[in-house]
Amino acid sequence: MLKFITEETLTACVVPMLPRDAFDTHDVIAEQLSKRTEYLDELYEYRDQQPDAHRIVHGLIGKALAQHPLIVKSRKVKSTNVRGDLTENQEWRKK
Repeated sequence: MLKFITEETLTACVVPMLPRDAFDTHDVIAEQLSKRTEYLDELYEYRDQQPDAHRIVHGLIGKALAQHPLIVKSRKVKSTNVRGDLTENQEWRKK
């Protein structure tokens, strides 16, 4: 469960992306990281967890996005994550 990133903070990251045709979870995470400290707080909270804090927090963000009232799942896509690796994640579209 996310402890610091709330629906309100996710909405602040999602709303700027709504004019786009589609965006993915990595886009939301990058927006969260660029403007808010909650993402770093979440990473610190899970720092000792396995497989690693990034994977856990990113999975939790994806689950929270799946429940977000403004967007719907589209398809799986590959894009660059915060570590610079090309990985699969969820694409989203405006409802």
